[in-house]
Amino acid sequence: MKLGDALTPAMLRTTQAFIDGLAAMNIRTVEDLVLTLPRTHEDINQAQNSLSAPLNEKVSLRGTIHDLKLVRTR
Repeated sequence: MKLGDALTPAMLRTTQAFIDGLAAMNIRTVEDLVLTLPRTHEDINQAQNSLSAPLNEKVSLRGTIHDLKLVRTR
């Protein structure tokens, strides 16, 4: 793999729709992908439980699922 190589679904082990989405953001080569910096960073190390989480703020929640039920819909 070289920096000038075009991105393909096989290279990234993804779908063509994802490659098309990257192309819409002008990310077409390996170099474009490597040089693209994230817009934001979210610190998920400060997880809270639902009782102590502040309202109207983005937070990371920590919890346990005790019961899981599969419901099929049309």
